[in-house]
Amino acid sequence: MIYDTCTNWPLYAGKNQAVWQEVFTFIESVDAATPLGKHILQGDKLFAQVQEYDTVPLVSAAMEMHHRYLDIHVILNGHEKLYQSPQNSLELIKDYRPASDDLIYTFNPMCANAITIQPGQFILFFPMDCHMPRVMASDAPERVKKVVIKIDAEWLDK
Repeated sequence: MIYDTCTNWPLYAGKNQAVWQEVFTFIESVDAATPLGKHILQGDKLFAQVQEYDTVPLVSAAMEMHHRYLDIHVILNGHEKLYQSPQNSLELIKDYRPASDDLIYTFNPMCANAITIQPGQFILFFPMDCHMPRVMASDAPERVKKVVIKIDAEWLDK
């Protein structure tokens, strides 16, 4: 997992400078007029999901983990809390679903780390990082507009 400000993305690009440049150029281009839904950047190797939703209470959320894709979460409007936990501290609820590239796990608050993300920041989850997005950052739900970038892990460094 990486958590930082969007302006620091070059620190993490390594051999994948062109990929990271494309990711953050797309993120910078998203505005109120950008349609919600999937935006193809490099076929199934690199794409974005522009989302808008109300954050939810912690009790109505579950952890997710991916096999194929890295997730980069960037909040455009609003705030949300994301949780991260070690996989071995969680109980599997739904086995791997290739179509959505995820497994679903229970949430164990004793083993979870919480991060509140706001505009100008990003959080990257590697495959096998259990995480839970969409959680309320305060006492009430908040409308959030967000971009989630999906990068095929096998495509990087190639």
